[in-house]
Amino acid sequence: MRDRGLPPAFVCGVLEERGGTLNPGLFVSGLRSAALRAGVRLFEETRVLGLDAGAKVMARTEGGTVTADHAVIATNAYTERLGRRKGHVVPLRVSLFETEPLAPADLEGLGWQGREGIYTAHEVLESYRLTAHGTLTGGSKVVRYRYGSELPPGRDPEAFAFIEAAFRERFPTLGGVRVASFWGGWIGFTLDLLPQLGVEGAHENVHFGVGFNGHGVAQGTLVGAMIGERILGKEHPQAAALSRRLLRCL
Repeated sequence: MRDRGLPPAFVCGVLEERGGTLNPGLFVSGLRSAALRAGVRLFEETRVLGLDAGAKVMARTEGGTVTADHAVIATNAYTERLGRRKGHVVPLRVSLFETEPLAPADLEGLGWQGREGIYTAHEVLESYRLTAHGTLTGGSKVVRYRYGSELPPGRDPEAFAFIEAAFRERFPTLGGVRVASFWGGWIGFTLDLLPQLGVEGAHENVHFGVGFNGHGVAQGTLVGAMIGERILGKEHPQAAALSRRLLRCL
């Protein structure tokens, strides 16, 4: 860790050479653009009131219905609101922050030349990375659950203060660097901390891939490919790893 110039607060670790960092917002917008180029029709901000399974699957909305041979439930933390997979996936809120751009002297003082992303081994992990535009972003550490699996508020000043305190402790040389923004969002949590992949309905045409426990950028992308192959009548070589008895919260 010292040879790689990582901050001294992180005393030991493992280098994952096949991993990396990315901007998840740009990734999602890139996927959206690719879908539009492929001729996919998107109906954003359209709430699904119900999903009726049958030989054809029908999604009901306030503005009309959509009928298809197959449906994919990819709602993750919002699955309970859809009325599906009740008790299997519950929403937890996590919090993150981003600093203002670091001055060249601050970057040099860190000695973090490789710009590796860092995440800790805590069950509720911390993560930190330097961005392409010179800021430091990170967070997690604090999760919130609201009774009845309701979505907790996205803004949580107490959690924001806690993750900033952790940041200040880990990076004492950045004491003069201001945190520019905080935000919160929701992850889909499962009891065994693994994604749930499967199919519902008598006609086996309602597919689901949910519950990524905070790792949805990577896992959701992979599970999406698994579902796509299953709809085409194939089986992804890694799908068997997620075949198990699915645990349900009471």
